[in-house]
Amino acid sequence: MVNCIGTHTMNHTIPVEIYSNICQKIPVINDEVKTLFYRDFLFNMHDLIHGGNLGISLVCLRDAYFRLDASKISLYSAYVQNLFYEQYHEKAPLNIESIRFAKHHLDYVPLNLYAFQEDLAEFIIKYKSLDDDFNKWKKEPKTKELLDGKRVISNAGKTGLFLKAKHTQLQFTSIVLKLESNKYWKKAIKYRNSWVHEKPPIIEGLGIQHNRESRIKIEDKRKSFDFGGSSTPNYTINELFEICTKAIEVGVKAVNDIITIIDDDEKNIRERIKFS
Repeated sequence: MVNCIGTHTMNHTIPVEIYSNICQKIPVINDEVKTLFYRDFLFNMHDLIHGGNLGISLVCLRDAYFRLDASKISLYSAYVQNLFYEQYHEKAPLNIESIRFAKHHLDYVPLNLYAFQEDLAEFIIKYKSLDDDFNKWKKEPKTKELLDGKRVISNAGKTGLFLKAKHTQLQFTSIVLKLESNKYWKKAIKYRNSWVHEKPPIIEGLGIQHNRESRIKIEDKRKSFDFGGSSTPNYTINELFEICTKAIEVGVKAVNDIITIIDDDEKNIRERIKFS
């Protein structure tokens, strides 16, 4: 039994080497992220002496890490379930089951990634002590017009626009903008938004499914609707696997880049509180 991401697999009869191959598909976070959490004392000592929100920022980053880790667990579980029902179930191939169970786990990836970007946004605001600046920017008339025009609701979206407008030179700004502009990240967030605000997107291969729109047709003043058939699928399961895998990779890159920045900052933080 392989335990590559901190979770136990179900007792499926899949060869161990196959589990290892699946593990290789899961993006890896820099190992330094775990030691980062032990800086809790250092950051809070800084806040005690000099003020600031470094301690809170670390909590936000820790939350982001666990959301990302949850996404990785879901992706891993989706790969296992998909493969099991395709090849290793006693009645394999069970195509509908392989898609259905994989989709169940993959659905949680965009949900967690959306929360992950919210955590990252809050981390940046706290780490750089930008609360007052951020709140002031949100009250500006031009900002309200900008947010209404772009229909920005999420705190992460607002933070990205704020950093782009007011703090273009920050290293964090580049990280956030790269994350938000990545095509797979956009697709993952679009999937999440549809899943939450409309209906779960239709996945090819799961039988007859319909969009939430009228199927009544009016021709020559006659009303009718067709029996059978299905609305056009939004995704194949392979497309959803690709979106989730690539989006997690982008999230992992963002966390690794943030760890590098904190590593570089730590010396200055220690000097400010006279730690050797």
